[in-house]
Amino acid sequence: MPSYNKLSGSFLRASTIQFRSIWPLRRPLFADTLNSMVLHLSHRRPRTTRLACALIAGLLCALAIHSAASQPASAADLDREFYNDYLDSLPNERQVRQETLERNLLSAVVRNIPREDPFSGPQFVRNLTASGLRYQRITRASAFVRGIFQELPYLKETEFMWIVRAGNYTVFVSYRANPERFVQSEFQIHTIVRSAPPADSHSDDPG
Repeated sequence: MPSYNKLSGSFLRASTIQFRSIWPLRRPLFADTLNSMVLHLSHRRPRTTRLACALIAGLLCALAIHSAASQPASAADLDREFYNDYLDSLPNERQVRQETLERNLLSAVVRNIPREDPFSGPQFVRNLTASGLRYQRITRASAFVRGIFQELPYLKETEFMWIVRAGNYTVFVSYRANPERFVQSEFQIHTIVRSAPPADSHSDDPG
């Protein structure tokens, strides 16, 4: 069975060879020096060899880790970086669709409300923004939508129909093409002016 000295020497020589394979080529002399130290210590007493093994092995591991961490990124990774950067640069498609839809709905409401309410409408739409709209896409699957077409037969069903709420105004608006994709004028529109509640409707004073 080989002695501890021989095993330690073999371990350190193997570690030194592995270290040379990952350490930059401009430092071969350092690895050769460690290898010479191992050969020299392998003829010393076991206690001295054990201590040297621990110190040199620790030094090898620390330097190898530092070397691996400090290596520059491989040029082979640039294709992946370019691809990821391209994907990150693309616009958010869902956000773009929402912004286009809100632009169309806002334009329709701003044009129509002053015609339907010439007294308060112009002042209301002056400061109206898309954030002040509540809207819902509707289809004939809803019984209420079928009721709308029954009560207002001049309105024509299309694939692209919305109900928009802005303040005291409720607006039916439809389009010929998808308003999430194309900026366009509305196909049909109908506005209902809801009566504003009395100023004292929520007052707790009965008198």
